[in-house]
Amino acid sequence: MKTFAPNFPMMRLCVHNLLSNRLTPLLSLLVPLCFVLLIISVAPLGTALEFGADESYELMKGFLLSRGFPLYDQIWSDQPPLHTALLAFLFRLFGPSALAARLLSVAFAALALWSLYELIRSRSGIIAAWIGTVLLALSPHFLQLSVSAMIVLPAMALGLLSVWILFQYRPEWGRWLLFCSGLTMGLALQIKLAAVLFIPALVIELFLVHRRAGEAHRLTWHPFARSILVWNVGAVLGFGCLWALFPAANADFLLETHFSEQTRTAFEADGSFRQFHEALWYDLGALATAVAGLGWILLRRLWKLLFPGVLLITVYVFHCFHRPYWYFHYLHFAIPLAWLSAVALKEFVAYLLNAK
Repeated sequence: MKTFAPNFPMMRLCVHNLLSNRLTPLLSLLVPLCFVLLIISVAPLGTALEFGADESYELMKGFLLSRGFPLYDQIWSDQPPLHTALLAFLFRLFGPSALAARLLSVAFAALALWSLYELIRSRSGIIAAWIGTVLLALSPHFLQLSVSAMIVLPAMALGLLSVWILFQYRPEWGRWLLFCSGLTMGLALQIKLAAVLFIPALVIELFLVHRRAGEAHRLTWHPFARSILVWNVGAVLGFGCLWALFPAANADFLLETHFSEQTRTAFEADGSFRQFHEALWYDLGALATAVAGLGWILLRRLWKLLFPGVLLITVYVFHCFHRPYWYFHYLHFAIPLAWLSAVALKEFVAYLLNAK
């Protein structure tokens, strides 16, 4: 009597062929499309119910700006102007409504999921990309931020898009992609300065790109330095273009509001340091899986997958010193945790399929 034994190598080959053909672009578009359809169908986006803690503040700024009140003059704000300007534009176009503002947040959430999907797919394949995207969508507060007219998710979404553009860069193609990546990061910083958390990992990634390209000939610092310069030119233009439209904006005031010793001292006793460690503890499964993924990357010396590890370390060190820590800051952790967990889970699945 014959028994059925699944042919795992043949199954893997069939799945690989299916996912490597022309369906790949369609699969990547399914990520934001499914998310947007799900949110629009179940979330009461047009209601007066406040989803996020800062929604009323952000909506009022956009509404006042749409009515002609000057930002940073008659409208107090401790944040860069881009998100407020986008809300004001939507309010002028469609009238002041929470629905328009929240649909903007849904669009940025879809952009974040698509960018993360493409980033993981480019280095670890489609299976890992789907795992990482689902983990980010299910991470604490992501769905809440997706329907809240707040700035942390739009800033991180543009930051991820900047990273994706940089991942497409090859030294032999010219440096226009570097300029576009820097420009996008500058716009992300115009929404919220926290997008700066991506920059250390971006610099290391760019160095590794030049190192890989220099394997056939001696790598010098000159191409890397020129690439950094081009990226910074784009970032400066992206960050500085809106200051001309808001002459009352004061960069020193924005930095002092968030990073001064007075701000740190004022929030030193509020339990912020304990809060973000507690948030990681409550998400212990994702943290443990992400640490396993980072350990696998370091053990196998897969430097092309180093980016999320550097990002996670940067975020952790930043929040060890920066005050205050609010619940929505967990998104800073959720992105590298989802990415590293996807790498670990994909390798675990591959191990099971290869096991006899």
